[in-house]
Amino acid sequence: ANADGIVARAADRIFSGGSPLSYLDEPLSQVAAVPGLGSDALAADQEAFQRSVETYAVGTGGRGFLSRLLGSFGEQTELRVVTPAGFSPINVARYGNDNMRKSLRDLGWFLRYVGYAVVAGDPSILVVNARGLRQILEKGCSLPAANVRAAAELFRDEPESRGLVIDAFNVLLTELAVATPTPRKRKGSDVAQGLQLPESYVQASESRQRFVMRPALSGVEKAGVIRAAYRQVFERDIVKGYSLRLDDAESDCLNGRISMREFVRRLARSPLYRDQFFLGVSNSRAVELAFRHVLGRGVSTLEEFRRYFAIISDKGLAALIDALVDSAEYARVFGEETVPYLRDLGEEPQESANWGANRKLFNFSAPFQGSPQFITSFAAQRQPLPDQHVYGGANDPVANQYGAIFPSSTRKPSTAAAGFGYDSRRLLLGNSLGLA
Repeated sequence: ANADGIVARAADRIFSGGSPLSYLDEPLSQVAAVPGLGSDALAADQEAFQRSVETYAVGTGGRGFLSRLLGSFGEQTELRVVTPAGFSPINVARYGNDNMRKSLRDLGWFLRYVGYAVVAGDPSILVVNARGLRQILEKGCSLPAANVRAAAELFRDEPESRGLVIDAFNVLLTELAVATPTPRKRKGSDVAQGLQLPESYVQASESRQRFVMRPALSGVEKAGVIRAAYRQVFERDIVKGYSLRLDDAESDCLNGRISMREFVRRLARSPLYRDQFFLGVSNSRAVELAFRHVLGRGVSTLEEFRRYFAIISDKGLAALIDALVDSAEYARVFGEETVPYLRDLGEEPQESANWGANRKLFNFSAPFQGSPQFITSFAAQRQPLPDQHVYGGANDPVANQYGAIFPSSTRKPSTAAAGFGYDSRRLLLGNSLGLA
């Protein structure tokens, strides 16, 4: 009830010439009884909310738009709603039914994002979902600015909670003031599609630490970069854990006789790497692991997999490592001095179809999984669409996973993706409560 009440009060500050409350999504008029919670209790909650909205509408209906917007300026300085330059009251009748419903829905989502950020203690969801929307919100009508005062008034007697709410709204307002950043793009090719990633996702993600070997570094710093290369290629610190190292290659890199790129090549071509990541697995899995260790990502397309699978089958592991290290992608991303790193979510544009296989490949247990993941995913993408969630059966409701609707899901819910496109729709029958 508080959420819809805040949205109603915010809308009353922005729109004029009508009743914006009528465009709020109506609650369910008939709710099925839930075990442990009767329908009478739910109906009572809905009636209480309706009375609160009606009370607020009667109490403020006689005031004009400017008086409602400016009437609070002298009360609390931290809650002042600043009118954007060029803003004028939005007439409900001229704005139209569709636009009104969308604006009220946007008000609700802004409030939800702030609530999620307060509960999680992390404002990154506000950065991801709000940055750049200033150009989309028509005439900068300051929807969240109107939300902040109504939300903070709920915590008038709780200074700590009030501060958390205001801080979260400040992040939201700051992000809305930023112009839409340019998305990161990945150029397409004959076998790979072009992709783009919103810059807000990049800024909100947790970036991995970069290690760069430079001549000016101290001995201790160079040793740290060398250890990072071991961790990337062997997925663990073999120097600390097993007292294993490649003395000659390490000495050459520390003294500047070879670059970090060449050092990574020697690590991946070493007998130690061959024993751990090649001899005990199939060629298909060896290709996937080599992509993780050298390029920091999984295989993108079936055509890419076929190309490198042919190399390892015809010429062996050393030729595969050379092909990856000498690739234009390695030179563009890592260059000669940077240690390869895992290019996870938020680092660059990625195919959503490979999401599940990438998650498994980046796990610490990946070397112990001998079965190939990507080639299995590519084969499944050429089959009829399965009865599962787009990003894997494990994302389906529990009842679906264990055969209530789709018996095939009883085998093993997994992260294997399904190639659902824009023309595909998946219908699930159910009856659930509406969320306020």
